[in-house]
Amino acid sequence: MRARVALGVVVALLVACGPGARDKALRGTLAGVTAARAAMVVWDAQVQDQIVADSTSLEQGKAALAEHRDDRAVLVAAFEAAYFTLAIAATDLNDQTLAQAVVAATKLNALYLRIVGAPPPGAGGKP
Repeated sequence: MRARVALGVVVALLVACGPGARDKALRGTLAGVTAARAAMVVWDAQVQDQIVADSTSLEQGKAALAEHRDDRAVLVAAFEAAYFTLAIAATDLNDQTLAQAVVAATKLNALYLRIVGAPPPGAGGKP
């Protein structure tokens, strides 16, 4: 519920934004998503390396890697959605497209926190 209220406040603030503020918000959202993607790539490699190091058998290692990759696939899909909405906002920047990009980035933030167990860079841990 708090996330919906906070998101409503963000959307209301975006509606009040002029073109310069929209552009700044778009650039900031893109920078945040890109920083989170870079951190996710590092996290993914570390987790996979740790799974391989900790595995006691080939079967156990394959099962653990498959489980991790299922989690990662959910996160990758959220990144794709965020980048897709950012691309739309970049080509047709208005209150609605920017709000959609912010919603996608907010969902990505929540998934990142749940799956990775830490907030994305600069997110402060608040989905």
